[in-house]
Amino acid sequence: MTGADRRTELEAGLRAFRASHPARTIERDGVSWRYYRGGAGEPALLVLTGALGIAEFGFEVAVALEHRFTVITPDYPAVDRAERFLDGLVAILDAEGIGRAVLHGGSFGGLLVQRLCDRAPARVAAIVLSHTGLVERARVPRWALALSDVLPDRWFLALLKKRLGGLIRNADPFWTSWFDDTIQRLGKPAMMARFRLATALAGMAPASGPRWNGPTLIVEADDDPAVNPAQRAALGSRYPGARSHRFSGTGHIAAVLDPTRYASVVTEFVESLKDPNPRVNASV
Repeated sequence: MTGADRRTELEAGLRAFRASHPARTIERDGVSWRYYRGGAGEPALLVLTGALGIAEFGFEVAVALEHRFTVITPDYPAVDRAERFLDGLVAILDAEGIGRAVLHGGSFGGLLVQRLCDRAPARVAAIVLSHTGLVERARVPRWALALSDVLPDRWFLALLKKRLGGLIRNADPFWTSWFDDTIQRLGKPAMMARFRLATALAGMAPASGPRWNGPTLIVEADDDPAVNPAQRAALGSRYPGARSHRFSGTGHIAAVLDPTRYASVVTEFVESLKDPNPRVNASV
């Protein structure tokens, strides 16, 4: 497929996703949450995206998963209090009548999944941690927050585009353009809220009970510039019974560069939850 053909495919796919997934909204503690639902199968997946917090960035994987499962994916509001944010995610499950869900967190979303397991373990059927690290190590340094606060908006957004944009430099130009436009549209306040939320998540008190030891899949890449080998090893040590899948050559965006294979890996894991004797400590 040529670059032009791929761009045409992505443009058509995103239009179709938007047309077939009207936004749903709920209010929780004065915050408006917008999210999307697709599919009708069991179990339900709550899919949490990266730091931009825009559901459609993962539309290709979401559509593929919807062939087998119910998929709920939210946009992130500019909320920087960890408990308030996590309670909003639970409120979405409540609104959709979902008792327990498989939580899928990519990058920043992986931090949310780890803390949601602490906050509402009864609502979690299994977890997928993708291209992420330990939540306790996600704290943004105070000096970085202070400097970001005083930077003019245009400088802040330019630096953010350069830093985060480097993670998707191998993606189709469709996505790099979408990425830049989305950061500009979200603006500095929303992105600063993400930084403060990461720090709040890192600083939350650990669960009073035992840590999550239920079904877990860790997805990583051997060349991820955002999650180095030591960080990957630390995450694996936290979840010693997890299955794992390692992509090669996809950097931080396996779901964007190879959405078909990525969805297949997640599907195989979720389908295995129906097996009364699932494998453990196995690569999928």
